[in-house]
Amino acid sequence: MTNGCRLCEIYKAASDPALASQVEMLIKGIPKEEKTSDTEYARRLDICGMCDKLSGNTCLSCGCFVELRAAKSDSHCSRKKW
Repeated sequence: MTNGCRLCEIYKAASDPALASQVEMLIKGIPKEEKTSDTEYARRLDICGMCDKLSGNTCLSCGCFVELRAAKSDSHCSRKKW
């Protein structure tokens, strides 16, 4: 077990080529009644896309994978942007 910084671990995870397909599978597994609408999902991702804390598909503020967080209707931005 390492005691590396959290930011380094986030960057390492974000560069994993298998990550996108894993996130996609998780999103597909969210029950329909718990998913955001396509419009809301796109709106949330647009907001994340303009944020200075976005690195690839990872939020450097909280460490989440933005596509996954944006897909759940009861989720919110840790920076209160949506």
